[in-house]
Amino acid sequence: MDANFIPVERVYKEVALQDPSSNRIAQWLDKSVVGGILDLSHPMIPEAVQGSYTITALTDKGEQISHSFDIKEYVLPKYEVNVHLPSVITVLDQEAALKICGKYTYGKPVIGSVKAQFCRNAIRFFWFSSPQNKDLCKTYELTTDKSGCATQTVNVTAFSLHKNMYSDTFEVTAEMEEYGTGRQTKSPTVHRTNTHYAYGLRRPNYRASHHHVTPFYSKSSSFLKVMQASSELPCDSEATVRAQYIIQGEELEKGQEVLHFFYLVCVRDCDVTPPKMSVPLTRMSDLAPFAQVVVYTLMPSGEAVADSHDFPVQLCLNNKVSLKFSSLQELPSERTTLSLKAHPGSLCSVRAIDQSVLLLQTEQELTVSYEIGLKIMTNSDVKKPYDCDELTFYVTKGDRLDSPIPLAFNMMPEPVITPQMFKVDNKKETIRTFFPETWIWDLVTVGDSGLVSMEKTTPDTITKWAAGAFCVSSVGFGVAPNTGLTVFQPFFVSLTLPYSVIRGEVFTLKATVFNYLLKCIMVKKQTNNHICFLQILCKVNLKVSAEALKTEALCGNEVATVPDVGRTDTVIRTLLVEVTNSFINETFSSFSLLLLPDGVTEKNVSLLMPELFVAGSARATFSVLGDLMGRAAQNLDKLLAMPYGCGEQNMLLFAPNIFILNYLKSTGQLTQSILDKATHFLESGYQRELTYKHDDGSYSAFGKADSSGNTWLTSFVMKSFGGAQPYIYVQPEHITEAWRWLSKHQRPDGCIRSVGKLFHNGMKVTIALFKWSFLIISFWCFKCSALDKSLLQDKRGTRHWKRAGASGKGLDSLEVEMTSYVLLALLSGPSMPGFDLEYSSGIVRWLTQQQNPFGGFSSTQDTVVALQALAKYGAATYSSEVGTTVTLTSLGGLNKEFTVNQDNRLLYQEEKLSEVPGEYTIRAEGQNCVLTQVPHRYVCSTPSTEVFSFLNRDK
Repeated sequence: MDANFIPVERVYKEVALQDPSSNRIAQWLDKSVVGGILDLSHPMIPEAVQGSYTITALTDKGEQISHSFDIKEYVLPKYEVNVHLPSVITVLDQEAALKICGKYTYGKPVIGSVKAQFCRNAIRFFWFSSPQNKDLCKTYELTTDKSGCATQTVNVTAFSLHKNMYSDTFEVTAEMEEYGTGRQTKSPTVHRTNTHYAYGLRRPNYRASHHHVTPFYSKSSSFLKVMQASSELPCDSEATVRAQYIIQGEELEKGQEVLHFFYLVCVRDCDVTPPKMSVPLTRMSDLAPFAQVVVYTLMPSGEAVADSHDFPVQLCLNNKVSLKFSSLQELPSERTTLSLKAHPGSLCSVRAIDQSVLLLQTEQELTVSYEIGLKIMTNSDVKKPYDCDELTFYVTKGDRLDSPIPLAFNMMPEPVITPQMFKVDNKKETIRTFFPETWIWDLVTVGDSGLVSMEKTTPDTITKWAAGAFCVSSVGFGVAPNTGLTVFQPFFVSLTLPYSVIRGEVFTLKATVFNYLLKCIMVKKQTNNHICFLQILCKVNLKVSAEALKTEALCGNEVATVPDVGRTDTVIRTLLVEVTNSFINETFSSFSLLLLPDGVTEKNVSLLMPELFVAGSARATFSVLGDLMGRAAQNLDKLLAMPYGCGEQNMLLFAPNIFILNYLKSTGQLTQSILDKATHFLESGYQRELTYKHDDGSYSAFGKADSSGNTWLTSFVMKSFGGAQPYIYVQPEHITEAWRWLSKHQRPDGCIRSVGKLFHNGMKVTIALFKWSFLIISFWCFKCSALDKSLLQDKRGTRHWKRAGASGKGLDSLEVEMTSYVLLALLSGPSMPGFDLEYSSGIVRWLTQQQNPFGGFSSTQDTVVALQALAKYGAATYSSEVGTTVTLTSLGGLNKEFTVNQDNRLLYQEEKLSEVPGEYTIRAEGQNCVLTQVPHRYVCSTPSTEVFSFLNRDK
């Protein structure tokens, strides 16, 4: 939208979705905005990683905006708790009324117990070594009344109001437990509200008031004042501003009867208007949020008399949008109408979400006062999805409304469930199965009438639905005030369920029947408790029914009533059953295939499981990434770094910028924005490194403060400065002077004598690793197999070199460096028989498995060397001519094709594998290098050292 909130036709060059590991899991290229809103969607896989996902949009003008959303496990709260206190408590007060209220999302009061703590905290000083004052706190245990509130009179004199060693605010925390939902520590439906109230203590401290007056002088004693308005000026109607003046008659010319006044109304520009004293203001919505009114006149003597004033204007948008349900309350599964009014031709986004979601996390709402620009709309929180088979169990509740039903999930054989076990009479029954968190999420076009009606069926959740909308059209942007619809029935059953249970865990299922009828009802007692045995991971459908019984028996002292609608309420909710025991979560880093197709390449893969794995627990996916440096290229903000520190640290951060730029340039992926950022980093590092230069041309960690330059650092600077020359200006003398200094320390055998101190441990180790790596290459040339066998680790298609004395636990940063140097040596020299790109691919496979989610490695130094090696390999295997097609097939009939081309080479393409264990064939056809990965996880019933097997057999 432009400055006037008019939608602008724009093309989004790229819209990308990244997971918490910064993998790009979806992208859309060159998408045009239709009607002012770009609508995109992406399905999430059942095994979606928990964490923060980011949507980033890049316009054709280089503008970028991002928005994040979370996927996590949670249970929605059912009610909110509010704490009420007087706005001010003074030192003269002796008592204060504390009121704590709970209210369900459907508006009814919560019956339960409250634990409240009322505190005045002591002021603590960190420099005091002696014991300090303790907080003054009182705890109250209360019970709510029928209105859902608990009240307590607090004796505030017990909180030392006259002492200044305590805070001038009270802190109140309250915790409410719903009656009948069980123990607080076990029930996931117990919701805590820790509301901090900071109410000032007013002390008798009356300060003097000052008003500064600035004298104003007029030679003609003529004055003008623009009168202030009593409130904000309206935005939807005209307004009038008045001005008062004092003009001395003798200052006018003889016979002059009229003196003209002029005014300007300034918003973005000032418009001069013909003279008037009563200033009319029109088009008020264009003046918001402030209008500056300037009134002036010119006296015959040439003196200017003027005044100005800023008037706040109510914020309004030109597109008037309103939203309304046909009624404020509806029954579950009933038809309702949502009416939307907006300017004809508007495109509107409409959403309605469960009020419980807003209790879980407050949503940043669009309002008129919101700083409106590009807005990415998503669901507030996305519950972690699951996709598994479902089993159904039935429980019929009787008149014991809050009696627990024990359920146990064990590893015994599943019982045979027959319809005869559970009989439900064919009566006026409501069966509730639809419990979404987001009910409406639609794009709607408003016709010529300016009104559109949407017919909807209400969900089965007993709650309030918060609805909102925003619209864009040729006249501008508009936001509808929030509206709500309460879905409610006076007699219903509610289940208290955790997010999930662990297989083998015995837990208490609690079902509570709510009766909001005016009369007493009798509930039929018919409870069937069943022990449920599950062998696999799944979602269990729990069915609970409560039926109002028609009987002549007295209910208390009155005749029992039966609801006309909803005599029997049945709820079917799902419960996730998980397995914990020996949970193994292997990442894709252990199972990667780097495919280098030269025409057609085919590999067979076997996914094998250990004997003790739990059936149904295996999860695996197959992914394809078309760029070896894809993750590093996507996270340049985290890899391109501003050099800083001493001469050694500065160069360790300086060098990776060159490697990444070289790779992007050689592959045609270098953009101007990346080049500008990297250039800035290189220029800064270049200037900083010159401060560590000696007069003889050498370099050391602390410059001239050191007695001499250092051999290794000087050579590293010379190499890095030379590599940076294509991107920044480097004075050639700095390179030649370093070379001359190194030449002075060259021995007759050609080696450079070590001179000076090297402080950075990474650089010290690098010297040794550099020697070891080239020794390995040298011994290969002379066919020395002993060293090859002692250092080379060749497993599962990967190849790296092990450091002598390594612990073998976790990632060894030094092994990454050593292996990277070997790869650099292989790629830098002439091609040797048996050591071609196919051989190097095994090294690259191992290095890519060691990368962190951002494409880097475990330390600065190994990242420097490994990225240089990977960039060199990526440039050697890069091809922009044609794409590559990867086909995944299985014995079970899977046939999934992935296309990798120039447009989607950074896209992390993924497919869920349903056959685990299973046999798969990966076929790559084309010319581009592609990286395939197999993330997986499974569960063992007992701790086991046997791991998930991943075998590949080349054809």
